Amino acid sequence: MKNWKSHLRFNKQERSGIFFLLLLIVLLQGVYFFVKWNSTSGNDSNFVLDAEAQSEIDSLQKVAIGGSSKKIYPFNPNFITDYKGYTLGMTPGQIDRLHEFREQNNYVNSATEFQTVTGVSDSLLKKIAPYFKFPAWVKDRSGSSKTLNPETVGVAKKDLNAAT
Repeated sequence: MKNWKSHLRFNKQERSGIFFLLLLIVLLQGVYFFVKWNSTSGNDSNFVLDAEAQSEIDSLQKVAIGGSSKKIYPFNPNFITDYKGYTLGMTPGQIDRLHEFREQNNYVNSATEFQTVTGVSDSLLKKIAPYFKFPAWVKDRSGSSKTLNPETVGVAKKDLNAAT
């Protein structure tokens, strides 16, 4: 261990070189901080509010916000997915009630029946009901079931055994 020398021993010239290197680093950091601090504080005094430009920016923001709403296309409310119900504004509970109703193999045939099954509010129903698209047989049916009578339709009875 007698011959073991420290690697951190420097002569006078090396020590002064390290000292000046550290001093140079500290000075450059100080200049960088000072210049950066002055440049950010100077911009605030040059800022001038232009009312015309600000009103144009505000109008463009209103257009952008208004254009972000999704267009609603006609749909059959019996087949609403979770995502479609969410975009329409329905709560997860309302969507789940509709899905449970459909699992029982039942169908919603009118807007009022949709409201009773799901429990949506009147305002939401008023908003989405014009987009409901039910099958044609739902729109055409009346309260009673009709059987077609050949005499009322105007079809003459023919003997099928005599047909050629």
